[in-house]
Amino acid sequence: MKKIFSLLILCLSLFSSLNAQTSGFAPLGAEWYFQVDYSSVPITQPEFGYMRCRVTDTAEVQGHMCSVIDGYDYVYEENNVVYWYNQGNDAFTVLYDYNAEVGDTWYCDVDECTCLVTVTNVGSVTYNGHTYRTQYVTAFGDDNYPYFDGRIINGIGYEKGLFPDVFACYGGCIDCDYTSYIRCYLENGEMLYHQGSYDCDYIPGITGNCWDGTVAASYAGGDGTSDNPYLISNGKQLALLAQQTNDGTGGDAYYKLTKGIDLQKCSGGLNPWTSIGTPEHPFTGHFDGNGKYLKNLYQCQNTAYKGLFGYTDGANINNLDIFSCMICFESEYAGAFVGYANQTNIINCHVYQGTPDYLNTVYSKYGVAGGIVGTLVNGTVNICSNYANVQTTIQSNGEVSASAGGIVGSLIDGVVSDCFNRGSVSGLYESSGKSILNIGGIVGVSTGNVHNVYNAASVSNASNQHCGEIVGYDTDSLHYLNCYWKLNSNNLPACGNPDLQTLPGSTSFVYDSSTSNWGILNEPQYGTSVLIDALNLGSASNCIWNYENHYPKPYYYEPMSIYEYEAKTGFIVYPNPTNDILFVCTDTFYVSIQEYRITNLMGQILLIGNIASENQQIDVSSLPDGMYFITIGSLTTKFLKK
Repeated sequence: MKKIFSLLILCLSLFSSLNAQTSGFAPLGAEWYFQVDYSSVPITQPEFGYMRCRVTDTAEVQGHMCSVIDGYDYVYEENNVVYWYNQGNDAFTVLYDYNAEVGDTWYCDVDECTCLVTVTNVGSVTYNGHTYRTQYVTAFGDDNYPYFDGRIINGIGYEKGLFPDVFACYGGCIDCDYTSYIRCYLENGEMLYHQGSYDCDYIPGITGNCWDGTVAASYAGGDGTSDNPYLISNGKQLALLAQQTNDGTGGDAYYKLTKGIDLQKCSGGLNPWTSIGTPEHPFTGHFDGNGKYLKNLYQCQNTAYKGLFGYTDGANINNLDIFSCMICFESEYAGAFVGYANQTNIINCHVYQGTPDYLNTVYSKYGVAGGIVGTLVNGTVNICSNYANVQTTIQSNGEVSASAGGIVGSLIDGVVSDCFNRGSVSGLYESSGKSILNIGGIVGVSTGNVHNVYNAASVSNASNQHCGEIVGYDTDSLHYLNCYWKLNSNNLPACGNPDLQTLPGSTSFVYDSSTSNWGILNEPQYGTSVLIDALNLGSASNCIWNYENHYPKPYYYEPMSIYEYEAKTGFIVYPNPTNDILFVCTDTFYVSIQEYRITNLMGQILLIGNIASENQQIDVSSLPDGMYFITIGSLTTKFLKK
């Protein structure tokens, strides 16, 4: 009897363990990290990376209380079945059926297509005391492209990205970046599942490239000329640039990143960063981020000029992403990229969200703060974006002012264009007085020009004086064109100047998660009801706006010669950009393949035709302006229709 009782207890314990995590799929605080491999695309660094998903909110959809994943996907669980809102047909579909056994099936609608999911095996997996039931499933479309092909972990989800592959509905992948397995699953920071040998956010050459706080004796190569810039591959060499600039022995040449850099200590924790450039010895050179990353930029010293660069003059800073930025305490000028920039051009630079959330802040106490630049004088910020929270605080009974902007804190006779802000911008008083806070979603205070921008984050001011969705304070409406902001409940004006609240040619928009369109409340500058069209019509020639997570994002486009295209793709497309006719120059091998396909960024096939000559003409006049892909055989390249 005792043995039977013990066996019963064991079985109940196992049953409880198997079902411990299936009571609620995707609760608030849930995060997933997936391994992403780039083996099928012609790049070598990095060879792989990760994709992060997280529950960002809850919302009621068609009578169901749903978890919102990354602001776009809606899911809910009922009786061990997870339902997913298919925005293509405005209806819920079965995403996972945890009750299904081997041989059981269910239908899953994916955009305009439907796939039949079949369970081929069941099992279990255990991590750190948590045991989860697993189902191996397959689901292929008519063209034999897989929607599902792998393992579903009960309570966690499909291990190759949570959702079926939407590109299978349109004939396969476009960029072929494949998620291969789930690295980590967390709830409120607690690791509940981990697979593989990598940390959740490891990227080779980026998160692994830590910094011990020392300064290198030399760069990784180069002589500092435009044709042979100094090469920077780690934190030591970046610190060398700061040291040489600040002591007046460098900072006036060409520099280029060759790897992503993590500024955190190799033993864990954060290294304080010393900004590149001072008023006495400003950075005057050219810095090319080369599309790489900088992580864990930490500055909480009480210094006047804070940012990756402290003070620049006549400089150029391009093509860099900053993750996990924390700038705090007293500073006259603070910006993730530059504290104070004089006659400086900053192009294609972005500040992204950090983890945890406090590593996502640009703060200036008693001064000027901007997501990209604190103060910009007679310079440009072009094709940039900010996700960091920007804040300034003032404490004075006198008549002083402080400013904060999502992109630039204080703009003096410069230009901000083709940019957007997604980080909150705020100003606080520590005491009452006559001091003024200038708080704007794009620019705090300005005498420059701002065009082709949008703000989709909250803007707040302790007094609501000089507080605007686009700019905190300006006196000339002619400085603005093609500016948009997400409608918020506080109903702030576009400009915080009480005498100039309306900016001609600009308007608010409403974000609708169920569609890629945007509802414009008022008549926009270019008479269109789709925000991305208005942005593209006003953008610079080297900027293309496309959707990413259903918000427009600017991309930097550098036209290549036909020889560069040939080297990269095996065939040439020209002119690029094009208006009506696209020429495709191929060799006899591609002529023998005959077929070409033109697709949009969502993977939808728009044009199909045959390659009949080595210099084929394709009429693309029917396509809307934007970026497209052309595929011949197994090779794909991009082109722009303008």
